Formats: sequence, C-alpha cells, structure tokens
Amino acid sequence: MKKSAEPSVYAGTVSISLLGGFSLEMNGATLTDDINRSLKLWSVLAYLVLHRNRPVPQSEFIELFWPEDNSSNPVNALKTLLYRIRAMLEPLFGPEVQPILAQRGAYSWNPAVTCELDADRFEALCFQASNEDLPDAARIELYRQAVALYQGDLLPKLNHQMWLIPLSVHYHTLYLEAVKALAALLDRAELFDEMQLVCQRASSLDNLD
Repeated sequence: MKKSAEPSVYAGTVSISLLGGFSLEMNGATLTDDINRSLKLWSVLAYLVLHRNRPVPQSEFIELFWPEDNSSNPVNALKTLLYRIRAMLEPLFGPEVQPILAQRGAYSWNPAVTCELDADRFEALCFQASNEDLPDAARIELYRQAVALYQGDLLPKLNHQMWLIPLSVHYHTLYLEAVKALAALLDRAELFDEMQLVCQRASSLDNLD
C-alpha cells in the first residue's frame, strides 16, 4: 500500500456529483461511474466521500461490504480494493496526492483535498429558499437552482444498498418539497408555463407523487 500523503497541506478541490450518478472532476479531468468498475469499488469510494469528516474503521467497511464473505482475509480484500480505487483516482490527483489515507486500522478521505458535493449545495439551496422572510423573487431563484441540481436520486447504481437508502430518501424528499414550494411561488407570480415545466420534470423523476 502506498504511503499516505501529508494531510495538512492543501491539495486542491474536487467537484463530486452524486445526484443522478457518480462523477468526480478535478483540474479538467473527469471520472464517472460509467466506466467498467465493480459496484463494490464505487460503493467503498462513495462511503468514504460521504463520511469524509471522520476515519472509517476497517471493521465498519467489512461489516457493510463483506458481511457474509467466506474469504479467510476480508481485511486484505479491503486493502486490495482501496489500492484499485487509488489507482483509478490517480489520473485526477496525480501521483503525489493520495486522496485516501490509511491510519491505525482505519481509512479516511484526505482533508487536504476539499470536496464540493452537489448534494451539499442542493441541500443548502433548499434550506435558504425555505426562508419565508425572503422576497418571493429571491426564493424562486434559489429553488430554481436547487431543482436544477437534482439530476436524479442519490447514486442510483448503488440504490440497493441498505446504508444508502436513508440518504437517498432524504434528498428525494427534499426535492419533492422544493418542487411543491417552487410551484406554489410560481403560481403566485403567475409564471404558469414555468410551473408546468417544473412539475412535468418532477413527475418524470417520481411519477408516484
């Protein structure tokens, strides 16, 4: 396993999209889950990104991703998978920056690599737009940005995984609430054509609501 990078030095910002699909972009290079890699690889990477503010113990990964594995060495299987993830990420970060650090039986996202997540931005916009003290025009603009960010459910290729379901439901619910609030504001502003388009798009993403 490669030696961990020094986490105290700023190493750049990576833009990560999770809503509607998994992609990472840094310095003009993009990596998406359209490439042929195992779902377990993408799952472990997504878990690290979503829990980037803390070290994740080996035992937590094994319990989640190798719960019934008959392998005699799931720890080694995890190390091998993380080696593959680092190799996959190297074109984005270069050989000098290790986005994943190993420390005392745990792994963590390198805090020197700043993450900008579309899901975080989406949630922040929804929160700002919900402030009824703002003028309607300002709330409409915030909600427009929020619903435009929502390109689909969180990590749809991994949506069968139990750990992801509560997060996916959370963002999906936020989206529906944002659409309904935006539709009401557009109705009040008599922007009926836009209201129809917003609702049609939402129905295409969730035709049961």
